[in-house]
Amino acid sequence: MEDLLANIVTIQSTPSSQSKPKLKRVAKATVTQVSFDFEDIVPISKLAEAEKRPIEAKKRPAEGESSDAPLLKKMRFEGEEGQDGFHLEEMWDPAVMVGDRPMKASDSAIDNLEAIQHLHSHVVKAKAIKKELVKKTQEVAGFLASLNKAETKIKGMLDKANAAKVAQGKAKDRTKVAKAIVEAVAEAIVKVAKAKANVAEVRVAEVEAKLEAELKTKEAEIKAADEKAYAEG
Repeated sequence: MEDLLANIVTIQSTPSSQSKPKLKRVAKATVTQVSFDFEDIVPISKLAEAEKRPIEAKKRPAEGESSDAPLLKKMRFEGEEGQDGFHLEEMWDPAVMVGDRPMKASDSAIDNLEAIQHLHSHVVKAKAIKKELVKKTQEVAGFLASLNKAETKIKGMLDKANAAKVAQGKAKDRTKVAKAIVEAVAEAIVKVAKAKANVAEVRVAEVEAKLEAELKTKEAEIKAADEKAYAEG
């Protein structure tokens, strides 16, 4: 910024090598109060003072040319080249915009002041945008942190659900195994019971046959005893 203002002062004080001293008619402008940083105040005041010198010289034409005469000369802007080897119609590099118009090397102190005001306005807007961007970034960071916490909770719940599902599957498998064991045991018990029943039937038949044989023997003995007693009687 200081280099820019220094170049403006140099351009403002560069005399014309081809034209005679002429008074520059400048309308008195109303200065609007604008807040600037301290480092910008001194150069701007110098520019305003340099712009007022042609008006003061016009009010005192009888005093003749003084040591400040180069400041009263009208600069030729069309194709004229300054002492530093640059054309006064050249644009600033980097470009400085005054509204929608680029600022030239030949612009007056008032134009330069207006450009600085625009530049200051853009700087203020840039700071406001940066502040808003920082705020939005913090909000997004907070939202992402909340989202991460929610994602962690959801992941924990899913893990628990998967564990419960696995446990349920294991329980189902155990139930199936237990059911199969019970069925196998029941089937074995039935088979044993049937086998025992068959054995019991065989034994009953044997006992019945034995009893029947004994009964027949007893009947034969009784019949023989009766016949013997009848024969003796």
